[in-house]
Amino acid sequence: MLRLPHLGAIEGKDAFMGLTIRALMNAVNYFGTVHGTDPTGKYPAPDAPTRLDVSASNGFFDAVITVAAPIRGEEYWLEWDTTPGFLAPRQIHLVASRNWYGSLGNLTLYWRAAAQFVGSDLSAWTVYGGATPIAVVGGGAAGPVPMPTSGSGAGVGLGANPFPPVGVGRGPLGQGLQIGKRFTA
Repeated sequence: MLRLPHLGAIEGKDAFMGLTIRALMNAVNYFGTVHGTDPTGKYPAPDAPTRLDVSASNGFFDAVITVAAPIRGEEYWLEWDTTPGFLAPRQIHLVASRNWYGSLGNLTLYWRAAAQFVGSDLSAWTVYGGATPIAVVGGGAAGPVPMPTSGSGAGVGLGANPFPPVGVGRGPLGQGLQIGKRFTA
């Protein structure tokens, strides 16, 4: 949050100027709170989702993220992978929704979920099955073999260094950001 350490002194010398500056500071801080950003640095990452449940039938997967105390501006990410180590995860950005239902065919998949504010890092992951991920079998007709992932946000695809994992939500703050230029992912 924006703090102006000399605001009290300014208010003591010029009450109108102090009120104006305080109003501007409050507006900047309110905007940041509403949008999940902090004008002075990183916004705190949200807590990890409380629970993730996934079921499947006939090639359709149904994922439900449970959050004990949702906060305005929180966005949610699902990832699925064919391995429990999530070495090549695929991202599904749910924005404010905590539910996803879609067809991925006859794949056996592992799932995890995370939360993020626009101006924060990704929360910790909540894995379906906890410390021992549980595979979910899609059943039904077989779909194509998944192509290599290209990551998400400012995260990179699987290349020479796939760690940290390629699913980083919007990406770490500062990565791809150049002052005076547009974001480059």
